[in-house]
Amino acid sequence: TTTPTAGPTTTLGGHDNRVYVLGDSVLLGTEQTLPAALVGWQVTMDCVGSRRLPQGIEELQANRSRIGAVVVIQMGNNYIAGEDGTFASQIDQAMRVLAGVKLVVWVTVAEEWPSRVMINEAIRASASRWPNIRIADWAPIIAAHPDYAFPPDMLHLSWAGRAAMAQLIASVVGPAPK
Repeated sequence: TTTPTAGPTTTLGGHDNRVYVLGDSVLLGTEQTLPAALVGWQVTMDCVGSRRLPQGIEELQANRSRIGAVVVIQMGNNYIAGEDGTFASQIDQAMRVLAGVKLVVWVTVAEEWPSRVMINEAIRASASRWPNIRIADWAPIIAAHPDYAFPPDMLHLSWAGRAAMAQLIASVVGPAPK
């Protein structure tokens, strides 16, 4: 068996090189570094400040026909407990929308608050329910490198953080199909 953070364990096959990136303002910070790191991939960035996962699910539904073999999601920085169910149930709802997508990379969030630890636990646990999920575990990286984020929130990425997050995501997505 492999761990969800070990990178892609499935061969994507085919020639679909589309990556749909869904996020909030944190992932929006990678709008230049992430496409550059995903060499050979056709990247669609769909990141909006203050976005929560229920809003992201609506975007996934609206854009489902444009979504290819890979989706990258970092949501949870703006989670409000009790809104539209638990974060785990929201992940499951997103994954139902993404049925048939070969690889869905969920990026963990910085654990600046106890509620964000619970979000990451839900993200990590989702990989056992959905075999096409791989985890890009950002939380320990940002914890080890506080210079990757700006005070006071320690969420929004510095230039070094933008590059590091892009490299993490690219390592989990893997090479583009030929």
